[in-house]
Amino acid sequence: MEEKKLNSVENVNVVVENSTKEKVNKVSAKKAKAQAKANNILYKDILVNLNKSTEGLLKTSFGVKKSDIYKEEIFSELSDKEKKVARKKFRNIILSLSESLIQEKDKTRLEKLKKAFLDFYKQVYKVNDFSLSSVCSENMKETNKEILKKALQIIKK
Repeated sequence: MEEKKLNSVENVNVVVENSTKEKVNKVSAKKAKAQAKANNILYKDILVNLNKSTEGLLKTSFGVKKSDIYKEEIFSELSDKEKKVARKKFRNIILSLSESLIQEKDKTRLEKLKKAFLDFYKQVYKVNDFSLSSVCSENMKETNKEILKKALQIIKK
């Protein structure tokens, strides 16, 4: 009988010890989550502040949203994946319009292309100053940048 009591006391001690460890682990996990969240906020704040202070001065678009050149209301109802698809379509359309503008020799067709380009440009892009940065990000291929530059020069005329 005495042995049974001794075993039950040991079992209770083990259960109490395990529950204490679980409580300590839960508290540690909560502290770790809070610290990670604080670090994430700091990270985002640093990037936002850097972006504001160096607006347009950096050679790369590190930490800048890809949708910064587009009007935000276009993407308001889209998921992240749909936004990515839409941006790619917009890039392809503007490149196609640009290539057609550069190659077109017929005046009437050229005027139609200019009008289509302008309409698209004003509907999709935030800044309408006919600068290269208004239609593409810094990480676009150089060949595509050249095509866009030529098209923007044609439109300005």
